[in-house]
Amino acid sequence: MTKALRSQPTRDRILEAARRLFAQEGYDRTTSRTIAASADINPALVVRYYGSKEQRVAAAASIELEIPD
Repeated sequence: MTKALRSQPTRDRILEAARRLFAQEGYDRTTSRTIAASADINPALVVRYYGSKEQRVAAAASIELEIPD
């Protein structure tokens, strides 16, 4: 079991907003500022936690499977 990060709720909001905006607006129209506005956070946090636009797309497209042992 890993310790939850204090920043995890913010990271989750960013990822949720990024997924929604990339799906609705597409790659070109989705910016760190639009993601930040949608997540109601400072735009610098988008870059801090998810890096470049390419990294944000990769994180937003990632699907975590929880398969039981």
